[in-house]
Amino acid sequence: MPDDNYKRLAMPRVLTIMQKCVEHKIQDTLLNRLHFNDLYCLLLSLDIANLRQLIKQQNKMKNKNKNNIVKDISQEEAVKFLKGGQ
Repeated sequence: MPDDNYKRLAMPRVLTIMQKCVEHKIQDTLLNRLHFNDLYCLLLSLDIANLRQLIKQQNKMKNKNKNNIVKDISQEEAVKFLKGGQ
């Protein structure tokens, strides 16, 4: 039984990356061709995209609970609105 000063060992980086590859369904042929750093960057960008989507969904839920209506608009529509609808 470990004492209170015992620190758990972290999972090796390679295993963590392999878990992420399985989570994101990255094919083994791509794994063989990509450099480790490129694969790592790909996984980070996928995680960032997933987090952005999650934040967007949470904001929509908050606004829905407050009965606020949020509409996604284009840049041109935003400029038109800010200029007074001209």
